[in-house]
Amino acid sequence: MNNFKFISSNERNPYFNIASEEYLLKQTNGYYIYLWRNSPAVIIGNNQNTLLEVNLNKATSKDIKVVRRLTGGGAVYHDLNNICYTVIAPYNSLENSYTKFTTPIINYLNSLGVNAKFSGRNDICIDDKKISGNAQVVYKDRIMHHGTLLFDTDLSVLNEVLIEDKLKTKSKGIKSIRARVTNVKNYLPNVSCDEFFNNLCNYLKSNLQEYTFTNEDISKIKKLEYEKYRTYSWNIG
Repeated sequence: MNNFKFISSNERNPYFNIASEEYLLKQTNGYYIYLWRNSPAVIIGNNQNTLLEVNLNKATSKDIKVVRRLTGGGAVYHDLNNICYTVIAPYNSLENSYTKFTTPIINYLNSLGVNAKFSGRNDICIDDKKISGNAQVVYKDRIMHHGTLLFDTDLSVLNEVLIEDKLKTKSKGIKSIRARVTNVKNYLPNVSCDEFFNNLCNYLKSNLQEYTFTNEDISKIKKLEYEKYRTYSWNIG
């Protein structure tokens, strides 16, 4: 992955960050690894019905933004103690890109003495507990892979703002999911999220060329942010 460029973002605006992913995927030709964090937000899967999934009044009262992403899957909760990473690369249908694109994150955790492993179809786990969920979308000849990395996230918030489907959760839904998810902080108690984020940045930069968004990049991302990712029609409708 030596031809990849590394971007770390100080932007905490979830609309901007999700728009950045689409911009890198669809409006550039480069290969990127993008590391970012969001202020509190529920990130909805591309095919989900937001009105059936999220209690919008509760989310609004807690100042939690609701943003739809390009990839499928379920709703996830982001806050400043959750680190997000995005990989933009050429699409190769013959390789297991989930394993390839999670390897740098797993190697970093292993370097800290944390026994993280790829698990199932798209998770990173420690002691069989999930710390990272991953998803992908293909656009023309390019692929976007992104994942969360739970460092010290408040895992109870998502269940507060989701609309519970009692048929799904009566026997093994929310409780079983909560039981098998954990935070990296439990294994690195003396490390803050800022330290973890900065050290991960340095780890990735050591093998990659660093890139900073230009004014032109930012202008195009903001255009996408306001024309799409801040709109009711995209996020809710």
